[in-house]
Amino acid sequence: MIQFFNASKIYAGEVKVSALQEVNLTIDKGEFIFLVGPSGAGKSTLTKLIIREEVATSGQVMVEGKNLARMKQWEIPLYRRNIGFVFQDFRLLMSRTVYENVAFAAESVELTRTQIKQRLPMLLEMLGLETKRNAYPHQLSGGQQQRLGIARAMVNNPTMIIADEPTGNLDPETSAEIMQIFQAINRRGTTVLVATHDKAMVDKLRKRVVQLREGFVVRDERNAGYSPVVWDDMDGSPPAESTAGRTVRVESGAGSSSARTEDSLGRDIRSSVGSRTSSGIPYRADIPRVAGSRYDSSVGTRTTDTRNADTRTAGTSASTQKTSMLKSILQKSSADQLASDGSHRAGLPRNLRAGGIGHESK
Repeated sequence: MIQFFNASKIYAGEVKVSALQEVNLTIDKGEFIFLVGPSGAGKSTLTKLIIREEVATSGQVMVEGKNLARMKQWEIPLYRRNIGFVFQDFRLLMSRTVYENVAFAAESVELTRTQIKQRLPMLLEMLGLETKRNAYPHQLSGGQQQRLGIARAMVNNPTMIIADEPTGNLDPETSAEIMQIFQAINRRGTTVLVATHDKAMVDKLRKRVVQLREGFVVRDERNAGYSPVVWDDMDGSPPAESTAGRTVRVESGAGSSSARTEDSLGRDIRSSVGSRTSSGIPYRADIPRVAGSRYDSSVGTRTTDTRNADTRTAGTSASTQKTSMLKSILQKSSADQLASDGSHRAGLPRNLRAGGIGHESK
């Protein structure tokens, strides 16, 4: 079992980068999980924390009850033997045959010659590479090269497989074959964590989906698709479709409004103490960002900071404010300039004169 307790990772420098922020996540043995999110969301950092390539700046990452930050240097290689890593770019030894590539991985985890002779033929057969054992990587197709990468990751019978964009360089048909292999590995009891942008594959397999955004875990759902629960209200755009429901505006009088997420029956799926997913993670990103507001992570709700005199309501969009401001400028300029030079447009920029907004004057 892998557990994240308020784990954050901050990279120091001239500008501090918060790669992960207050992550709470539990990965049970034998699970199949898709890790999704845009580039820079924190997927790679999360996997680096799991394999102990990085250490959390704050919080804890626990594996089988052991805090990885307290792991001694000599313990790290032994720990990593229980984790197989599959890369997008395969990372094969181009000067060695298929068999030699897998054998090299086996030797690096100190398998004996007897173990190698017993295990490799069965592994190559399972991955459909038994007839390619004497071929070199450049003689293989992309799908075969990725199968070889999986064979290297599986050579020590790890308890967990982490795959970083394993289908990123493959066509849809080959991608489906690779995912079938991961499912077969998972059925044997191995935990599988796949970081991917492959929307079609995630939607098809309907596994547990953990979505990251700006370092936060914003969604954690089982039997889920790729579509995120995200509404970034900074640009006034509507919410994305989601398996969790739809986000709607609710008028509350005095010209203000708020947002809530409804299920297919129109019921509010976020109660006053915040709706939580199957794993207990509250939805973050389906709450609009509002100037002067903060997110209360303990209950999964948004609260308004009354100390900020400029706090605006959730229903006031940036585009409406800009339009009102522009009208005010036009009206004021008209009154000021008409008396001075007889031209109610003389004081405006060239692109706002006689030709109208968006047109240059002749």
